[in-house]
Amino acid sequence: MSRQSGIDMLFQRPDPANSGQFLNACGVNSKNLQINNNLVTEEVLVNCQDTSLGSAQISTTGAQSVTGSLSGIFEDDASGSAMADAAVSQTVLQGWKLVVPGWGDLTGDWNIGDFSFEGGITGSLNFSASIAQAAPLTFTANA
Repeated sequence: MSRQSGIDMLFQRPDPANSGQFLNACGVNSKNLQINNNLVTEEVLVNCQDTSLGSAQISTTGAQSVTGSLSGIFEDDASGSAMADAAVSQTVLQGWKLVVPGWGDLTGDWNIGDFSFEGGITGSLNFSASIAQAAPLTFTANA
């Protein structure tokens, strides 16, 4: 197993000119992914025939959500504009992919939760955004 580079974690949009291909969302410098499994705790009898053995609490997975954050230099290319537009219009980024090197890809529809611009008198215009799955995602493990 080799060490993975954070630069290879990518947020990508579908390539409109090439079906099944993706283009990197340029300017994204920092990425974060969280897979949240809502644990459901229940109490069960250790042995229902001998209740003196007591009970135990067990946890099982419940609803899952996938969220993340992106930030970097805002580039007014198709990807940057699509993310800002989706935030303003409350629309879904359809068929986008989050690539996690050494693990796999999560592809599907994403909502933009928060989107902000930041810039000073000097330097670049920066952005930050939170993303969350808008529908079940397809996971493809690295080969």
